[in-house]
Amino acid sequence: MSDTNENESGLVKFLPGVINESKDNEQIEQILSLFSTVPQSSLDPSLERFQMYKNALQVYNTVRSNERLPIELKQSLDANKKLKQRTYHLVFGVLHHIEVLMDLLLESKFFSKNFELRSHEDLVLVMTYDFQSEKFSLRLPTHGTHILPPEFIEVAESLLAHKVKLGATLARMRVKQNAKSITQLIPDLRVRLKFEYAEASHCAARVNPLKVNCLQEVISRLLRDSVTRVHTKNELLGISFYQAETDLLVFSADFRPHLHSHQLVTEGFLILQDLSSYYYVDQAMQVFTRGDIVFTECHSGTEVLHAASILGDKGTVKVFSVTCEIVDGLTSKLRNLGLHNVQLISTPFSESCSSDATVSNVKLVMCALPIAQCSTSVHPVDHVLQDGEHHLSWLSPTCSPPTMTKTVRDKLTHALKFEQAERIVLLSSSDDDVNHIVRDVLEKNRIFNLPQTNHTVVNEDERTLYTSSYIITVLTKKFSELTPTKAVLARAVEKGLLDSACLGEEFVTPQIPKKRNTRQSRINALHLGIPLTPSMAPSSSKRFSKK
Repeated sequence: MSDTNENESGLVKFLPGVINESKDNEQIEQILSLFSTVPQSSLDPSLERFQMYKNALQVYNTVRSNERLPIELKQSLDANKKLKQRTYHLVFGVLHHIEVLMDLLLESKFFSKNFELRSHEDLVLVMTYDFQSEKFSLRLPTHGTHILPPEFIEVAESLLAHKVKLGATLARMRVKQNAKSITQLIPDLRVRLKFEYAEASHCAARVNPLKVNCLQEVISRLLRDSVTRVHTKNELLGISFYQAETDLLVFSADFRPHLHSHQLVTEGFLILQDLSSYYYVDQAMQVFTRGDIVFTECHSGTEVLHAASILGDKGTVKVFSVTCEIVDGLTSKLRNLGLHNVQLISTPFSESCSSDATVSNVKLVMCALPIAQCSTSVHPVDHVLQDGEHHLSWLSPTCSPPTMTKTVRDKLTHALKFEQAERIVLLSSSDDDVNHIVRDVLEKNRIFNLPQTNHTVVNEDERTLYTSSYIITVLTKKFSELTPTKAVLARAVEKGLLDSACLGEEFVTPQIPKKRNTRQSRINALHLGIPLTPSMAPSSSKRFSKK
């Protein structure tokens, strides 16, 4: 009933003249019933949608020019998380459909009739992609248009006036190529498959143990919000989710736009986290009990937040190579989640000293490349939202991860200098020859063991020709029979400096009984410990006995 009232109020605003002139209630109801089947967004789109176009145009130009995002725009996007997600998703779609959109505008002769809009070609592309999702029927908002730039109003009115030609041209293009959607019109097969794979990928969120005592509370809240619970990944259709781990929920692709702005996420009960970084931290922390953790660098803070929430008061997470760009955002995340066991260090990891007293309690070293360089299973929009605006280039279809062989080698070589650590965990791309790098590096350092099971490929079942997988390598320390501390105490007991009764049995070195210095032993000593043969023994013994 409330939806009906909202639609009616919107229609009343849209048709003020017709309804106000008619005093017949039956006539008003007939007018409203005629428009009841038309989507509200098609009749009176919000002013926020046109503000999104303004932000999307700036982001689009920033990605194309490979520049940094203006500070004012970043602050504007951060003020509205939902609008931020929609803006990045719109830019992601435009960048993958540029060729299709240009063909559509040229074949429909849009620029021939609107030649003056050639100077606003980028804006036309952005708005055309969004307008086609509404069958080119979007109209200008009835209120607040005076704050919109004139070119936005001009493009919107031109697209609406040209909607019949645009719709017919798009339909003809789809029939010609037997395409079910505009995405299947993308000429580059690799770009099309990457876009379809990203759009169909699932999104995940980790339950915050600092705010949630029982997982059932979160699940009950989602069920009240009409989110269906399923039991396997293959059942994720529509608005649904399933529990992948004890503290990890995986959601369907259709729920992605709603998840980023959901109250459970905004209030910190759920933390958005891709599957790659989740399993990276999960495998590293499986047998970790107490001590400090070192992260060689910080990309988004997702892995740091995960490890810090598990570690609790058992140690400190020390993060090296923290740039000024992410300090404020990461500090805000730590404060919102109530985490106080993280130390941010601007010093590059390669310049850190493994013998420094501040890292003497380090038991685990985490070496990780940026998640998007390790796996394409992460949606580029999710990656930008997690890693920040300094990674906007990942929205472009032409962006490909560089070869990180040298980076992996340098990180691992320096990480092996932390001899106080018990484990070193490396997250890397399967496209790099990590196995060869690990073996070459470990040949020069015998403190850590090679991984017994080689590499763990988490998402091998999703690996295709147009996706890359990620690899988690775990190196464990070789433990000697006596640790340095025990060895010192054992020597002290042997020299009589300590009483063995005060120490455990493991500190006492077993005493080997001394051999008697007999005549036969002296003979063996002359032969360098080689025992005499039976034939030589009697004659030798007689010879020595005569003497």
